[in-house]
Amino acid sequence: MSHCILHVGMPKTGSTSIQETLFFDLDDPRFLYVSAGDLNAARAVGVLCADTGPPRHLFGAIQDDPDLVDRLRRSYSRRLARGLRTARERGRQPVISAEDCWRMSEREFRKMQSLVGREGFEIRVVGYLRPWKEWIQSNFQQRCQGETIYGRKPWAFGFAPTSLNQIDYRERIETLERVFGRENVLVRKFEPRGFPGGDVVRDFCHRVGISIAESRTRRTNDSLSLDATKFLVAYGRFGNREPDAGRRCALQHGWLVRRLQELPGPPLRLHSSLVEPTLAPVLPQLDWLEERLGASMREELGAHDDAHDTIRSDEDLLRFSGESLRWLARLTGGGSIAGTSGEETAREVGERVHRLRHSFPGAAILGRSARALAERSWTRWTRGV
Repeated sequence: MSHCILHVGMPKTGSTSIQETLFFDLDDPRFLYVSAGDLNAARAVGVLCADTGPPRHLFGAIQDDPDLVDRLRRSYSRRLARGLRTARERGRQPVISAEDCWRMSEREFRKMQSLVGREGFEIRVVGYLRPWKEWIQSNFQQRCQGETIYGRKPWAFGFAPTSLNQIDYRERIETLERVFGRENVLVRKFEPRGFPGGDVVRDFCHRVGISIAESRTRRTNDSLSLDATKFLVAYGRFGNREPDAGRRCALQHGWLVRRLQELPGPPLRLHSSLVEPTLAPVLPQLDWLEERLGASMREELGAHDDAHDTIRSDEDLLRFSGESLRWLARLTGGGSIAGTSGEETAREVGERVHRLRHSFPGAAILGRSARALAERSWTRWTRGV
């Protein structure tokens, strides 16, 4: 039986860079990127395999409409099957990338196995793991973007990830091995300094045998500075008045994030006291994990505890630097922002971020968005990915 490469993430390990490169620039005739028409196959896999219906973090309120879910299921089933069938007929090895697979149950993985097996392929899994604290910090920042910009609910989460099974690495790996066999599960430490050219895309392609020129790989970095993350926290608490996610909301999400990415500053770092309670249940598996990966996953949890800008409490997220407030005031007009901390300042910051969200994003950002949309539509039409 031929093999299908299933890239399962985990999230925040360069998945978007891998997906964009495979979607737009995969030209190795031995492989075919199968994504059911999306850049990322997570939505297709979620509709077709999730036990509880389409994941809300990917679909919003769509899962509450049975007729729409049924239409999506038929559409994604048809498109995914067509892609796998095309790969088989052309003698190519299909590649599916859906980082949301990382959190799937054994039952859901077996659905995926059956879906791919019907088209004559056996799954081989590739995944990357980040050290725990590093991942928690990145995940917190990502949730700040999703929960505050999309406005699905008021700020109601802490520093720990909402789905703790994501960081139970041993349980995740053993689940994959039970379904697909250990020989078909490759897990790597996400360590860019050890990748060819520091590039996870090149490492992924090397591991699965894809030939791709260095100039064709794409790097997507959606990280924000500490100050920009604080702005999102204030916006989520005090400034966001948008309805649930929609097409317009998705456009505003991209534009606002790109504007905030222009704000310089140090990265988000959490005090060890904020992450140790979350990590306590999984730290005992460290020896097993390092043996399985063949790499050290140890971190100095308190490495930045003494730094003045390390986040020690929820209140620290509402203390703003003068430079960042002046930056926000320049972009939004209306004079300077009074104070640097406290609820009154945070409310003003939230209002300013809301104003920034609805302001003209600028010709450069608008141009990049238009080019990206055109390129994506053209690629989907010409390659049928």
